[in-house]
Amino acid sequence: MGDKFQNKIKEQKREKEKELASLPIPPSVAIKDTLGEHANEGNYRLVFKFYNHRECELNQVNNFKPIIDKFNYMTANNFKYFRSRGRITDSGDYHSLFAGLPPDADLEEIEHSQEGRIIFFRIQSFICIVTILANHRRIN
Repeated sequence: MGDKFQNKIKEQKREKEKELASLPIPPSVAIKDTLGEHANEGNYRLVFKFYNHRECELNQVNNFKPIIDKFNYMTANNFKYFRSRGRITDSGDYHSLFAGLPPDADLEEIEHSQEGRIIFFRIQSFICIVTILANHRRIN
């Protein structure tokens, strides 16, 4: 009984390896042991644990390149030189962004385009992304 099970596992593993080998990016290069220049000491790393899907406006974003460029900027810069656009207070139109966050989270924003914003907070060497907004929220 055990031999049949082991043979079935080996067969499924061979099929999966054959399937992966047919993909455009070979599995041997898909995973690297090092992160290269973006893993330098003193650079931020992005965390999406606190990402708020309900507040997300990615479906309204037409061009994703500025977002990717801004993520690259956020992780490629040393802690000392990284500048955000400003702090966000827990009031008005921004109050809903604080739901589910640690009580001491200080939200900041950074522009990803003329109108869009990436909302985040920092913990040591990590930038915790909270949401991506397509438009600037106004406090009434």
